[in-house]
Amino acid sequence: MAKSTRHQHIVPRAYLRGFADAGNQVVVWRRGQQSEQRLHISNVAVRKDFYNFSMPSGAKSDALESWLGQAIESPAAPLLKALRTTTGPLDVATSDSTVLARFVAAQLLRTPTVAGHMRDIDDHLRPLLHTLEILRAAGLSAADLTAAEMAEWQAAGSRMAQAHTAAGGENSRLRTIMRTFDGFATALGGRRWSVLATSDHLLITGDAPVVTLSPFETGWRGLLPPGAPVLMPITPSRLLVGEEHPLSKEHILRPEFAFAVNRQIAVNADDAIIKAPGTDWPTYLSLAPARPRLPSPKITMNPSAGVPQQITYPAISDPAVSDLLQQLDADAE
Repeated sequence: MAKSTRHQHIVPRAYLRGFADAGNQVVVWRRGQQSEQRLHISNVAVRKDFYNFSMPSGAKSDALESWLGQAIESPAAPLLKALRTTTGPLDVATSDSTVLARFVAAQLLRTPTVAGHMRDIDDHLRPLLHTLEILRAAGLSAADLTAAEMAEWQAAGSRMAQAHTAAGGENSRLRTIMRTFDGFATALGGRRWSVLATSDHLLITGDAPVVTLSPFETGWRGLLPPGAPVLMPITPSRLLVGEEHPLSKEHILRPEFAFAVNRQIAVNADDAIIKAPGTDWPTYLSLAPARPRLPSPKITMNPSAGVPQQITYPAISDPAVSDLLQQLDADAE
């Protein structure tokens, strides 16, 4: 039977406890607000119906919310508690490594920031797809048109995109997240994990608490750029690091590294950044007036003599994820 849990955490309380005081309170600074708030973790990073979806029958379900709680958050809670007093490389059992990889993969994907990125991509691509569809119906190829002619067809495609909002958009978003989770959990399962620590309170967190840092290129390179470490503050003085190939044997959290992580936490935040009570906000932090947006892509089209390929998805390794995809009506794609 479909359930109706509506008060849903985008950052679990098991994680937020690492920044909470004895009364389970943290300090929250929301975008657009001039003053901070001290709140119980039950009321932090919450969205209404964020993971609920429509089943093929039309009924609403919170099966995804329940799966996150039972399969991701509950197994990770004791591990997160232990990590708050850990320093150095993690000598964890294979089962714990899998639990950690799944938690980080889920937390990288389950945020409103990622949902916003997906809507940005949809806003960029949907007009183009409508344009290509009406060109196909007219028997034309985009590569054969002049720039002026293509501009006219794109205007028509944009009008069609505005008139036809994608049906089942939220289900589609959740399907994409679940498929990506399955791949990310596998990829992160092969990472080497360690905890960098310091005696000072240097770290904050936010409503998108897992970040990546890439020294190779500027600009957005995806949620999990190849070779980039994944980083998750777990207390004000401890940072979880997952690397493909650890580059250093030092496990001290340096202020300059905390600076880079905090800046990325603030950049990625959808609505709020979070700190422990009794600590100061880093003076270099600020929240932009609007949430993070993806840059407009540069799209080029060339003629192709190849046969169009049907879209196929990678096989799902997690049976529970496969079951959720069926509930999300994956067969409709």
